[in-house]
Amino acid sequence: MRIDVSREDLIETLRDKGVILIENVLSAEELEAQLKALQQLEYIDAPTHFGPREVAQELALATLPRDGELDLSVDALEAKLIELFGEEVFYHSLCFTERLAQRYGHGTLGIEPHRDRPQYRGVIALLNLAGKACFQVYNGMEKPELLRLQLVPNTLLLMRATGFLGGKVIGDSCPVHRVSGIIGGVDGFRYVLGLRGT
Repeated sequence: MRIDVSREDLIETLRDKGVILIENVLSAEELEAQLKALQQLEYIDAPTHFGPREVAQELALATLPRDGELDLSVDALEAKLIELFGEEVFYHSLCFTERLAQRYGHGTLGIEPHRDRPQYRGVIALLNLAGKACFQVYNGMEKPELLRLQLVPNTLLLMRATGFLGGKVIGDSCPVHRVSGIIGGVDGFRYVLGLRGT
């Protein structure tokens, strides 16, 4: 696993834009092994709407088995991010307590504009293993689009969450974002490893 971005660029981009996309974080062997492990999990359809704003979504979720190959990979990513950022960047120590596999069907809705819960701390990590999607960041609810990123296999999206930079970022919560334009991989699905700390 490798993250080819400087600490300064990482912190500055997350502070100013709320998200950063890092390409080619896994070797071909690591990508294949993690995708195979995600494909074998038991998925449950997520609720079609969530939160007080009734945000529409269309995906399935699976919890990662503890102490399995995927869990060890998440531990390695967590350690790599702590090493890269340094502990002082986080108000609370970075610890991915919520480790979910996300599966999106080809052509499905994805998730409408929303902001992740304020209970999530520091940084949210989304590792795209198969399939493609469009990730849009907005200047607030019902505000213009600020940024549009294309998520492709083997990309890591990091997103600012509550307490990033010790809570010194104005509006330090997670930015409003949307996932759309879902294109499935070889088996018709987009697979993502979603990592959040509380």
